[in-house]
Amino acid sequence: QVVVTEAFAPLLGVNFRTKNRLTGRVEYKTERNMALNISNAQMTELNSNDVVLELGYTKAGMRMPFRIQGEVQTLKNDLQMKMTFVIRDTQTVQRKIEEVNTITSGNINFQLRPTINYVVNQRLNVMFYFDRSINEPKVSNAFRRTSTAFGTQIRFSLAQ
Repeated sequence: QVVVTEAFAPLLGVNFRTKNRLTGRVEYKTERNMALNISNAQMTELNSNDVVLELGYTKAGMRMPFRIQGEVQTLKNDLQMKMTFVIRDTQTVQRKIEEVNTITSGNINFQLRPTINYVVNQRLNVMFYFDRSINEPKVSNAFRRTSTAFGTQIRFSLAQ
């Protein structure tokens, strides 16, 4: 068996940050894996194309939308908000000599991931996240899959 892999990750990419603390990232990635099986004269080709869009904003001195003991509270540290959108297109093609090429698997995957991150102090970090993923299959023997995850992540560092 002979395997050839080519990957451009990212092929094109732009990162930016403005004076107003707005950040962004746009990336295009592509990958191709080809495997030639000599025993049955078949070639399997896996193609993958990704587009990543990300926007973020950092807010200093954020005022809380509720009152604690009758006073409006203001956060002392920076609050980071980020929204990531990913589109991934994958497909596997089975090629045989003098036969029709067949798509054996593949899907289009959409991901939406907003996060809010706050550093309470040097040791404590709190993150709220939401992750939505939708897979649209390209073949008839697969089903559409959707998954959702959300929650809070608390990190406490013991290192100094």
